[in-house]
Amino acid sequence: MPPAYGYRARIGYTCPVFIGEVFPFDFYRIAPDGVSLLISTMSVWEGTEEEIQFSAKQSERAAHEMAKAGADIVVFGGVPVNFAASGTSVEAVVRRMEDDYGVPVTASLLCQNAALKAVGAKNVLMMRSVSGKNVQHIEEVERLGCTVLEVLPLGQSVHSSGSLTADETLERAREFIQRHPGADTLHCASPHWP
Repeated sequence: MPPAYGYRARIGYTCPVFIGEVFPFDFYRIAPDGVSLLISTMSVWEGTEEEIQFSAKQSERAAHEMAKAGADIVVFGGVPVNFAASGTSVEAVVRRMEDDYGVPVTASLLCQNAALKAVGAKNVLMMRSVSGKNVQHIEEVERLGCTVLEVLPLGQSVHSSGSLTADETLERAREFIQRHPGADTLHCASPHWP
């Protein structure tokens, strides 16, 4: 009989989108045996301010429930949701959640920032699933010492991003990079499209 789920670790993830398919699929493709995912999906469909604010409140409740259920760590998902929950800073929200819930907590934004630092990013291209720019996110990346050369919105609502194939994402990324030969990093800010 195989060991129980999560015998090595149980990772909680507050998934900002209402329907999460790509993230859980890819999680289990890369996670080692014995690591399980506790996931709670939120209420982001179109990415409206109301959806994001509501999802921030839902995420905090879900994170608390994951901690009570035995998660070893909780990832507070969704950069826009991270910002919506933070009156002062995402770091402060994470510290408060850790103190309140008694387990380590991190946030999508903090993980992405650590990744950008680890690869030595300086001249960054950003791809987003939805139209427009998240000015707060751009400012955060620039606070790390990076220059954001351009933001490419894929023009899809969050709930339809599964209709984009991995090959289509790759093709758009290659075209984007070719337009900016001085870029050293391509930052795909959402794990919810292939």
